[in-house]
Amino acid sequence: METTYGRHLLLDIWIKEEIPTIGKLRDIIVMCAVATGATIMTETSFQFSPDGISIVLVLAESHLSVHAWTTERFMSIDCYTCGNQCDPMKILTILESYFTIEDKNQELIERGM
Repeated sequence: METTYGRHLLLDIWIKEEIPTIGKLRDIIVMCAVATGATIMTETSFQFSPDGISIVLVLAESHLSVHAWTTERFMSIDCYTCGNQCDPMKILTILESYFTIEDKNQELIERGM
């Protein structure tokens, strides 16, 4: 693999199930980060009223953020990992194990290439 400054995954998904509670979604997103091979440094999350959840993980390798529109069953996911040691595409495998994805848009960008 060529050297890159990092890989940046932009992922939008629409799921069949309801978006889980903020605590359960946080657990799933942490599993996603671990699956990529990243190291979680810190995290924050917020439940919006009446609709929405945001979760941000600061990674040693960069970041993973999720913004969920609960009534729309839609999640927008952004994961940037510096270098080529982590694989942000593994996020999709974890999400597919928890949700039935009805539609998705994804783009993986090799940064600095």
